[in-house]
Amino acid sequence: MSTVEVLAPLRIETRFYAPDGQRPGWRLRLRVWPDEFSMARRPAPPSPEELDVFDDVLRQYADDADTRLRALAARLGMERAIWLRRTVEIDNSGAVPRADRSAEAVRSPDDYPDIHQPYGLPPALRVWFLEAGETVPTLAGTMYPDRGLILSDLELAAFAAPAADGELPQTWWTSFDKARAAGLAIEIPFPIGGPPPALEAIIVAGLGDLAPEPLAAMHAATGRLSVLVPGTPTNTVDGEATAEMGADPAAWTNVDAALPVAHSASAAVMAALAGPDATPVALQAGDAPAEGYGPTVVRALWPVLWGHALRDVTGAGDAEAQLADWAASYLAPEGPYPAIRVGPQPYGLLPATLLADWSDPDLTAGHVRDWVVPWRDAAAADASVYPGTVVGASAAEAVELLGQHAPTRRWGLRPLSTLPVVNAMHAMRGLAPSMPSPWDHDTAASIGGRKTPLAPLGPFWHVADLPGSTPDGEADDPDTLRVLLDTDSEAFPLRWQRKLGLLGHLIFETVCLLRASVGQAREAMDAGLPVDPAAPLPLQAGTDVLVKLVQRGYSGALANPHLNDLLSGDAGAQRVAKRYITGMEALIGLVEVYASDGHGVFACVLAALDTASHRVDPWITGLATERLRQLHAARAPWRLGAYGWVDRPAPYDAANPGQGLPPGPTAAGLLHAPSPTQAMTAALLRDAAIRYPGDARWQIAIDSGKVRAAARLAERVRLGLHPYEALGLEVERIVGDWDTVRALRQQFPLRDTHAGQRCCDGARVLRLLFRPQPGDPPAPAFAPDVRAALAVCDAALDTYADLLVADGIHALVSGQGGVGNAAMEAAAGLGAPPDLRAIRTPRQASSVRVSAWALLPPGHLRGTSASPALQADPAFADLLDAELGPPQDWTWTIGADTVSLVDRGLHGADALALGDADLSRLLRGSLDATLPVVAGSGADKLARASRLAELLGGGDSNPPVPGTTDGRDDEHAPATPLRDAMLADLSTRLVALRTRLQGLLATFDGIDFNDPANGDWCLAQCRLWQATQAGDEEPLAQARARLQARLPVVAGPGVNGLRQAIRALAGQPRLPVLPVIPSNLAPTMAVADVNADGRPETDRTWLEIVAAVRPRLALLEARQLDATAIPWRAMVATPSGSADPWTRTGPVIVAYGPDPGALPDSMAIACLDAWNDAIPSEQHVTSAAFGFNGPKSRAPQAVLLAVPPDATQRLTDAQLAALVLETRLLARARANRPRPGARVATPAALSSFPAMFWSPWT
Repeated sequence: MSTVEVLAPLRIETRFYAPDGQRPGWRLRLRVWPDEFSMARRPAPPSPEELDVFDDVLRQYADDADTRLRALAARLGMERAIWLRRTVEIDNSGAVPRADRSAEAVRSPDDYPDIHQPYGLPPALRVWFLEAGETVPTLAGTMYPDRGLILSDLELAAFAAPAADGELPQTWWTSFDKARAAGLAIEIPFPIGGPPPALEAIIVAGLGDLAPEPLAAMHAATGRLSVLVPGTPTNTVDGEATAEMGADPAAWTNVDAALPVAHSASAAVMAALAGPDATPVALQAGDAPAEGYGPTVVRALWPVLWGHALRDVTGAGDAEAQLADWAASYLAPEGPYPAIRVGPQPYGLLPATLLADWSDPDLTAGHVRDWVVPWRDAAAADASVYPGTVVGASAAEAVELLGQHAPTRRWGLRPLSTLPVVNAMHAMRGLAPSMPSPWDHDTAASIGGRKTPLAPLGPFWHVADLPGSTPDGEADDPDTLRVLLDTDSEAFPLRWQRKLGLLGHLIFETVCLLRASVGQAREAMDAGLPVDPAAPLPLQAGTDVLVKLVQRGYSGALANPHLNDLLSGDAGAQRVAKRYITGMEALIGLVEVYASDGHGVFACVLAALDTASHRVDPWITGLATERLRQLHAARAPWRLGAYGWVDRPAPYDAANPGQGLPPGPTAAGLLHAPSPTQAMTAALLRDAAIRYPGDARWQIAIDSGKVRAAARLAERVRLGLHPYEALGLEVERIVGDWDTVRALRQQFPLRDTHAGQRCCDGARVLRLLFRPQPGDPPAPAFAPDVRAALAVCDAALDTYADLLVADGIHALVSGQGGVGNAAMEAAAGLGAPPDLRAIRTPRQASSVRVSAWALLPPGHLRGTSASPALQADPAFADLLDAELGPPQDWTWTIGADTVSLVDRGLHGADALALGDADLSRLLRGSLDATLPVVAGSGADKLARASRLAELLGGGDSNPPVPGTTDGRDDEHAPATPLRDAMLADLSTRLVALRTRLQGLLATFDGIDFNDPANGDWCLAQCRLWQATQAGDEEPLAQARARLQARLPVVAGPGVNGLRQAIRALAGQPRLPVLPVIPSNLAPTMAVADVNADGRPETDRTWLEIVAAVRPRLALLEARQLDATAIPWRAMVATPSGSADPWTRTGPVIVAYGPDPGALPDSMAIACLDAWNDAIPSEQHVTSAAFGFNGPKSRAPQAVLLAVPPDATQRLTDAQLAALVLETRLLARARANRPRPGARVATPAALSSFPAMFWSPWT
């Protein structure tokens, strides 16, 4: 029975060895590497610890699967989280859902983790040579992979000893001999006495014996396998967004909500990789249609892109309609399958077959095969000439190649006419006649069974730009397209005035072609002739006749087409009517999907245009796709094989140094630098200097003096000066004497109009001094020390350019293309230079966690008669009393009255939540509302209280949280006695406040509001809870509603979640809400010395320095410097027990408070600020790099779905090698671009209906 071969790509390394004393002939060493696709990760059973985490997350987010995944990924990693979510059953039988632990397995911490292992390597990998000029490969050798030995080398236990002594073991990826023993390498001798043969390619391929389903399932289960939507970038430049690598939980939203639908990309990819027995798994981004918009575009635009040319120009007859049906199922301009990602590596999924041995009972497939084989060969040959590759290309050719688009973005418009008319025009101008192209003849013979095309066309004018293919012409209004399809004008197409883009014009002409077919059928019926549905349109008759056919084919609105005359006619007329209806329905479907995804549809339209113009690969892939679907329906087995090829390998030729470098280390030597990127930069620059000794660009010699001069020059250019102007200013700086500078400006101006006004021409001054030419004026005279300084400046401009070149290479080595471009722009004098990082030594440092705490008295507990603010934060309330005085000392003057906070039943903590208007209203009480509120001591105390609250975290929704190590405050924060105590205290406080509010609201419900005194009391209570607002029409009712709305408030995770809930419940958003803990939970601290002014020594040695860059600590410094306040004492906790806050080891905690050392029982605690300090290391690890010309190895970026040419037989090894060669040829043909003189190009492949329909680009 036949078999589908899923061919995994291989990396191949080759190296030729010349004859030596031991071996008299040339020999080739070849080694293969499994690529990322073949590396399987077998998930280990879940451990008890993992299931504990699973249960914890399940308990917290029982009803939110996406949040569960985010929490799991944060604690276990994304791949493991996805696998656990997909494989662990959830037991819902109890009150709380839990993970099913039947599959758990205990793992020892000493066990080595599971690793990636190659899966499914074929039992034999055959090496084939295709010699230059030959078409059939020859077998050169066979490797027999030893799967057991390959896996044993990957066991991490083998690397335990090397980790200690530094000696790596011999493995198949570090030793050729070990690779040969494992069956992954081979040495092939060549005949003695001559050089090795010229090889066009080396092919390595093998038929597999294992099913690919386990590999695909492993990739899918862990999220390593995902779908790449067409147009998704797979490589990033300078940090730009690219394909999601599976690490973002947001990308997995709703992915596992349901099994994939039958025609989704997920189902198609799994079926392609694993066959009929594929496990249905939802893949990331796999909910899109498998073939994208390809089938919709092909069905809708077939008449204009292919049908018209094949039927009316080529004369394909009935074969055109059969080919249209075939293309609707198998022609995929954007590929039959989406691209995939396995881990970080993208791959295409490419159906492939061997057309040389093709056999198929389907005549249409046979026509396609006969048509595409010569087309493919011609396209591959043409692509080798144009556009070619960057190898050996000139700068202009390389720029042109980099500017290529895929699909083509720029289309031209070329008027056409029938060839007799064109040749008549040529004859009138004395030009040679045009003849049908070889492509036209091939198409006529293969598709139409004709020797020559029926009505060949030719261009008669130059190519003009097509406005609709520009970025501005992409957009079509969907409503305009709907009007176009449903137009009821019998004068159409002559009176169409609406604006159309490229897609609109394609639809416009498709409608014309469909109507013209109907009109032609009606003309035949009127003449009493049978209708031929395959009859070509009369191109020879001219435009007027064609327009009349379109108008004659008017068939009414789409909702009620007037086709009864055709539907009641003969069989041919009925076929024309049905094809019209089918074509219009396809156009309607195209417009509707365009309305929902204009960008995606337009990209597919551009790919279809390429397919109609010059691309042969969709047709060949379509043949393989048809065979693949047949085998899938027949439930043929799928097997996992491997393939790869190397193009034109050749030994190093010392007589031809331009061919490449000799193998092994280059002559550049070992380069030592402070960092790996700088070492690689130095190695590349040194290598260029050695390889191109005559090129002055690479002759770089700089020292510290030159660098300093160049850096000053760069800084001036960065400020906006031209490099020559900056050089002139540097010369003037060195000269120094103003009279001399003035003389230089007069004698050597940058421009004649600048004489004496702007800086001198420094480059000219330096050239006269150090590189005078015959006929130059005398150089200025300078003192010896000035002349020596100018000699350094003379090299500054060259050094500046050298540093920019080095910085550009440094940027490219570090993957920052944008910075590299900026460096090259600056080197050309077209832009400001970037920071010169290539010469900057990156210092190594250790990280030290530093925290600043406040340790305060715990405050005394208030009863339920106190305001909620005092109950919510007793420590802060007592701190205000101690620092600023009791409430009766906070006074304001209103007229002749002095009013304090206590007079109005308020505390300083209550006043923090009040705005100026609310505070004034409460202070006035029943006093005259027209009297102003004059600030007494209360205003100043309130300002100082606000600063204290801000210092302690008041108003901050997420202030730092005290922690002895990291201060983490989320659901993953480790449990510590300190954290547990803070959570317990705040939880108790939250419960007490909630209970008090519930009791107050219950009291409100039972009170008699007919008594005014009761209403006044209730309103006063509401004011205590900050529930009243100015402007309330019904103050009590509205305040009660606000209080009722606070009750359901839910605390978020962590200390700050509880703090926010307490603030919301009490109506005090600016309250610090300090947790109270037992004093013995604070770390052991050393008391800082106190200076004579009463301030701790840390104020001078530490706080003064860090407050300049830490805004929160600037508030602490301001408080310590306040002459009216008693300075807080300080204590320091370090691992060594010293009071030095600048210790090199952490964590370091600096605590301030009124007397933090005198709180024996309990204390209130706040983290004022926390950060990580970088402490420069006393030792620095440097790097070294050297050039090494090793074998290049890159696997093809496609997984081949290889199907046999005979559906009843499995591929042989020889056929497999020939199939890989045909795939290589197809890859070259894919690079073909249309050009004048090419064998495969427009206009024959894509020809429009009458030229006039393309003219009104309104």
